[in-house]
Amino acid sequence: MSTIPGGHKTSVIRSGRKKIHTQLDDGTEWIEEFDEQTDRLLLRKFRKPHALLGEGTWVFEVGGPLGSAPEIAPAGMSLSASNPVCVRGDTDDWFQWKVMNLPWPAANYSTELQTPPDAPACIVLRTANKKYYKKIEIPDLERIPRSSRPTLRKADLEQFYNPQAQSLFIRFRKPPQVIAFEQEAKRTRQSASFVKQSSALPLPFPVPAAEGTAAKTSSDAAAPAAGATPEC
Repeated sequence: MSTIPGGHKTSVIRSGRKKIHTQLDDGTEWIEEFDEQTDRLLLRKFRKPHALLGEGTWVFEVGGPLGSAPEIAPAGMSLSASNPVCVRGDTDDWFQWKVMNLPWPAANYSTELQTPPDAPACIVLRTANKKYYKKIEIPDLERIPRSSRPTLRKADLEQFYNPQAQSLFIRFRKPPQVIAFEQEAKRTRQSASFVKQSSALPLPFPVPAAEGTAAKTSSDAAAPAAGATPEC
């Protein structure tokens, strides 16, 4: 049902979304949201307990809160609205990211797939003018058993720049092992019994109201429809 293995799961349908909360033994919480009709993944986020401060900060893996950067600023600091912001929104066949607030020409951006033997695979985004650098991890690949992990191909990495939106779109073709895992999880969700709940009632798991409201609209915008060319 969930793409996060293990843990105790609670599931509801609310505001047109299938919401799955996973609580792991170490206290880590995951929340995934899927469109009720299409079953497309709209949001995935997690937080880990903090030894001194209690509940940690939500980290967005897919989607993000509307109007704010899903990246974490150092304590006591805030991110500028003009800073580049990277939001992930997948299709059935592609991992996909939109990096906003990039004002430079298309030729300035380069992406590279890195597959070090002793570290997780990642995509590295660089700019020729050395104004921006980002390492994009693909944690979904780490959830595949090591013995079954695929060989990644650089030919499966693509990028497209939209100058009007000042946004760079990066996508990487999902390996067959990831697609098969997600399809099995989808089949389980389709046969599972979700509790349909009114939006007027509190969720049966802890989600701050401001975050839940913001994520509802932003993740829809972040993830283009399957098979479509990303546009703003």
